[in-house]
Amino acid sequence: MKTYIMMFGIANFISGGPIYGCNKINFLKERGWNVILFPTNQGKVYIDGLKEYSNECYSFIHRNPFGFPKKVRNKFLKQLIKKIDLNSEEIIIETGTDFTAYWGELLAKEINAKHVIYLLDEHNERINGDVIDFWKFKRLRRELFCISPIVMKKYFEKYEDIKDDECYSFKAYCTNSIKDYENEFSKKIKKGDYTIGIVGRLEKVYVNNIINTLCKFSKDHSDKKIVICLFGGAPSNTIKQIKNMLKKYKNITYYISGYMWPIPLNALKKCDLFISGAGSARITANINIPTIAMDVYNGKVIGFIEDCKKPYLVANLNNKKSLETYINEVLLYNKKIIVKNNIELDKYWDIICEEFDKQLEKCLNKDINKEYYDLEKIFSNFSMKNKIYKGFVFLFGYRFSEYLRKIYCIIFNKNI
Repeated sequence: MKTYIMMFGIANFISGGPIYGCNKINFLKERGWNVILFPTNQGKVYIDGLKEYSNECYSFIHRNPFGFPKKVRNKFLKQLIKKIDLNSEEIIIETGTDFTAYWGELLAKEINAKHVIYLLDEHNERINGDVIDFWKFKRLRRELFCISPIVMKKYFEKYEDIKDDECYSFKAYCTNSIKDYENEFSKKIKKGDYTIGIVGRLEKVYVNNIINTLCKFSKDHSDKKIVICLFGGAPSNTIKQIKNMLKKYKNITYYISGYMWPIPLNALKKCDLFISGAGSARITANINIPTIAMDVYNGKVIGFIEDCKKPYLVANLNNKKSLETYINEVLLYNKKIIVKNNIELDKYWDIICEEFDKQLEKCLNKDINKEYYDLEKIFSNFSMKNKIYKGFVFLFGYRFSEYLRKIYCIIFNKNI
């Protein structure tokens, strides 16, 4: 028996991360692997393939392990090890964030497993000079991958200049998110003179730029009915901010789906144009709806997606065209966008499995001996915030410390 272990959040939100995770789990099961998932949160699970894991929660994984006294840390590790068949002929641990990566490295060392990190975010401010030696170690061992070579370069740009062939990446397929069905949200949408959609998490940096531009567009065309469909969710304060911006314009009708999966195909087809970021933009370009991609780092416009195989993450600084210009080209001047390398919806799974087979082959690389980073090197160099939290855990235990942390966050509207 071969065992594959993953750690990620499954509840209360939808993003590319858990969709990718669900795809990976389904693939591994098809290939005969025993899959263990350690969910880092509890609540409403929107993705069908993850609902079977909703009865368990390992919320401590969502806290950096160096925020716990060593005794507490070891207790949590034993809790994880209990779920693992240590007689497996092969054990691979995959993580995708900074905090899961540290737990993954500690766990791998305890059970003599392989630990591979697939960073799913385009940026993470917690991966900084205090901890960069760990990430260098994993990269040099070819146990760290990003969603594109550009992303890996950006993670390390302050610390070292990496050659292109040393920027290890993989495709985190999560765009198989469309289904030909109808739900209450799709029934609700009524087309306008111009119907514009956004797909993805609505707290992303580029969303504010999109909303501001669409408000200006509606002001310039006050005689037209503008319909804006937001396929995604966000924290309540973000939703409130978006609503406050849009309701100022009488000619705007807006629909916000909240967290929803899969996305109804007929709802997407009601839109004349989409403006989205990262992998979300490919979802609608792939079904031949004109789609403008946004820079996930600075919120600037990249341009039309015209090739579904090409990565669209960073804006060309020499591009002088504004987002409004791209919008006008489609809605006012009827520019036709021809998209290459589309994937038929019923062929998606075969392509996903082909990519995941390559990833699994990299994980099983027999040429790489097992070796683990000594995380004690960075455990002694963590922030004052973590020191305070660690002190509370030492004095009051984990559960009560988490209760105090949540109360603090609510009172002071902070995230610690």
